[in-house]
Amino acid sequence: MFSMVFFIFYFLVIRPQNKQESEKQSLLGSLKKGDQLVTSGGLLGKFSNVESEFVVLDLGNNMKVKVEANHIVKRLEKNDSKSKS
Repeated sequence: MFSMVFFIFYFLVIRPQNKQESEKQSLLGSLKKGDQLVTSGGLLGKFSNVESEFVVLDLGNNMKVKVEANHIVKRLEKNDSKSKS
């Protein structure tokens, strides 16, 4: 009985969480200067560089902010940013 509960818990909680963490690490490892990024707080900016566990985003008008790397939600594709303008 206990092994069945653990099996269900593993496939419903642990495995998806590990997959999501792996995808985030892949995203952070593949960033290139100029990539459009979205943060969990809703900021949209261009990737500038990495400083230890922080990512520097260029928000435009010579404004740069440091964001914790784990708050990067996604990278916008080039056609995504044009269609939202």
